[in-house]
Amino acid sequence: YDLTPLVRLDLLWIHDWEGPSEAFFPVLTWSALQSVELSVGAQFFGGRDGEGNYGGLDPLYFARLDVWF
Repeated sequence: YDLTPLVRLDLLWIHDWEGPSEAFFPVLTWSALQSVELSVGAQFFGGRDGEGNYGGLDPLYFARLDVWF
């Protein structure tokens, strides 16, 4: 979803059908210049420890800088 012409929000939700777990990935991207993008995001996991593919995993946080030339 484009919040502004320079800022985009992407959301991904994955549900594990084999076990009661899920994953949620929000990413916020800013187009700083025509050839530079800065993204920050997280990966959140839900479910009981040891159940399903995502249960009990710790959250992950990241930042990414893309430069094209």
